[in-house]
Amino acid sequence: MQNLFQAVYQIYSGSLKNWQQVGGDDKSIRAFQRPENSGSQTALQKIRGCPR
Repeated sequence: MQNLFQAVYQIYSGSLKNWQQVGGDDKSIRAFQRPENSGSQTALQKIRGCPR
């Protein structure tokens, strides 16, 4: 599970930009942002260590 959190952090911090970097196809990663105060956005902020 740690690798998943690490990959998500790297995607949203901009250091992972292509799925090939994590064993996938040679395709760009497109990260989407959820609205503030949504459950998934809050979880992402916790993963990234961002304040609410």
